[in-house]
Amino acid sequence: MIQRIIDNLKYIFQPVRKPLLIPHIAASYFGHMIGHDACQKPLRNIDIAVSYDCNLACEHCSCEGMKQKEDTLTSRNYKKLAAEVCELGTIYVAFTGGEPLVNKDLEAIIQIFFPWRNLIGLQTNALLLSKERASSLYKVGVDVLQVSLDSYDPDEHDSFRRMKGAHRETLKNVEIALAQGMKIILCTTVTHSNIRSEGILNIFRFSRQKHIPVVVSIACPVGRWKWNFNELLTNQDRKYFSALQREFPQLRRDFDSNYSKSGCAAGTEKLYITPYGDVIPCPFIHISFGNIKDESLRVIRDRMLKLERFREYNQVCLAGEDKNFFEQYIKPTYDVKDLPQRWEDHPTLSKICQ
Repeated sequence: MIQRIIDNLKYIFQPVRKPLLIPHIAASYFGHMIGHDACQKPLRNIDIAVSYDCNLACEHCSCEGMKQKEDTLTSRNYKKLAAEVCELGTIYVAFTGGEPLVNKDLEAIIQIFFPWRNLIGLQTNALLLSKERASSLYKVGVDVLQVSLDSYDPDEHDSFRRMKGAHRETLKNVEIALAQGMKIILCTTVTHSNIRSEGILNIFRFSRQKHIPVVVSIACPVGRWKWNFNELLTNQDRKYFSALQREFPQLRRDFDSNYSKSGCAAGTEKLYITPYGDVIPCPFIHISFGNIKDESLRVIRDRMLKLERFREYNQVCLAGEDKNFFEQYIKPTYDVKDLPQRWEDHPTLSKICQ
């Protein structure tokens, strides 16, 4: 807990660069604490996928099936979204993909989302980063690079990412980002097959040496891993991960960043926007509760929160660990050609979210 507080302070205390950030965080946190129900509580974090284009073809990509032919969001759409995100009290805006660095308009999009008062993150494989691009991103307000690293073993990482030399370039570009003043969070996916591997353990050892937090995602049977249940964590795997967190204080799951209770914060504190404007609970639950081109973000979130599972902090990942949630909500999306599935077309949600 102490290590997490120290890490958080490193990211939010920027009195010269972002003087409005601390008051904004304080107001958002206070709003969360006094909100009587989930609909009244502010959002903490929103993930915005600017494109599903990517320079890699990773084995576990959750975006498989999500790429559509329709137009992506325009600057006008982003300006409307930014205003609504602000109204909902969001303090952390993370840009993702695909690979967001592929998008030539990325810096212009970032500037729309009030970077002088918000924490701005970028979820990236870092392969397209350069000193010049890192400097450009820092100048427009990016604070944190969430860099994907799947193994500290170069061959394992490159195989998973399906690109020779990816491991070497990623670590080289991490150093470039650090030199430009950016904070780094390493992101890795743990599975039943790799959780005890030296490649994963050495990521944790490296991060401890560098004083860099690691956020762990768990295997979810969606995207390219649809029907892949062999990689899901077992109860023993979860107990082992808890032991790892005691050994490596910088190691955490996304559950550990909430305002209040630990647990999955999809809907309660977090949302995800696709490049086409669909609002989904997280990157692994491919159900759209509405589109920001047609409705306000508040209306869409209120609809999502009609489902009780999104009004509470679930102690397991709904997509990767909750069998009942999977059977009832995710499995029906397996037969959908164009994802995300609209809530109106979902056999269960069409009855709940009217």
